[in-house]
Amino acid sequence: MALSATGTLAAQNADEVNGADISLSLGSVYDTNRLRLEEGVAPPPGGSEDDLITSAEASLDLSYKSGLQRVFLEGTAGYVWHRDNTFLDNEKIDLTAGLDWGLTSRCGGILSARVERRQTDLADLDAVVDNTRETETYTGTAGCYLRSNWYAEGGADYIESSNSNGAQRTDDLEAFRFGGKLEYSPNETSTYGLSYSDTDIDYPNLGAPTVDIVVIEATAKRRFGNSLKLDAALGHSDAEPGNGPLTPDFAGATGHLAAELNPSSRLSVSSAYNRGIGYSSDVSADFFLRDRIAVAANFEVTPIIGAEISARRIERDFYSNLNFRPLVRSYDETDAVRGAIHYRLRKQLKVTAGVEHLERETDGPRGTYDSTQIFVSLGVTR
Repeated sequence: MALSATGTLAAQNADEVNGADISLSLGSVYDTNRLRLEEGVAPPPGGSEDDLITSAEASLDLSYKSGLQRVFLEGTAGYVWHRDNTFLDNEKIDLTAGLDWGLTSRCGGILSARVERRQTDLADLDAVVDNTRETETYTGTAGCYLRSNWYAEGGADYIESSNSNGAQRTDDLEAFRFGGKLEYSPNETSTYGLSYSDTDIDYPNLGAPTVDIVVIEATAKRRFGNSLKLDAALGHSDAEPGNGPLTPDFAGATGHLAAELNPSSRLSVSSAYNRGIGYSSDVSADFFLRDRIAVAANFEVTPIIGAEISARRIERDFYSNLNFRPLVRSYDETDAVRGAIHYRLRKQLKVTAGVEHLERETDGPRGTYDSTQIFVSLGVTR
């Protein structure tokens, strides 16, 4: 009801809305390996290795401000259809509604609720099955500018994530995270900070002890004119899935380094490396250590034609309390390259076409595969 009320408020007060962006998109993807099958493995009865996937999606970014308070609704909602593997047809939703509140001009925060719903990546599942993952996230933050160049913030998140397929319900999770940060900005181009977070994860259908993840990081952001931005963090993470034997934990360095270079108004190049602790009800593990490296370039060929190219590599090492569930896989590695062309037919109408190739390797019973996806989409913005 809250989501509907927010949307109605934005529609009825269009002249007073600070932001009202709505876009629609239709897309088709031909995937050479939709079921994420290893080479030589036949699809299950009624399934097809390749498939043509069609989707329709609406993107919303609505907000209404009164004084220091702003309510908002943002995100996407759509549906995905398959030509052959119709059992994978599923809604695809990611919506956030909330209040960007202000107590004074120097103090404020955010209260928000987010709902995500989508089909799990088949490469993460133990079998080729329909599994809808639904995640609800509730967030609250509060922060103040202590002086002109100091900022302090604290907050908490509560997450519930569940699976529709009975075989995956031992991976359902509930997580509570709290933390804070302190930042110092000596000038308009630099920000330095310290952050702390503590996350407790429960798997209620598993009965295992709570997983505790603690992260402490030092952060730095620096902008060099309009041509270069740097964002870095270095810290220490501890993750423990319980005490006693057969409970491997992780303790080590984590952080990220990202750079964005704009050598001209028509070209932007970015690169990023991230190492951190993650968790998800998509995978049969208490948590994982993820290393991700990515590079991308965007080029404006003409005012109406743009091009992009990107590559990424993701490595994950999985950890579990072996007293409560076996480790389905200890690692996976995914490589991807992508290229696309964007053509703006009109100011509010854009066509995108491209290709992406993925290769994945794991020691699990399934999930080693390669796939090529050829895609085209039509987007309309308001």
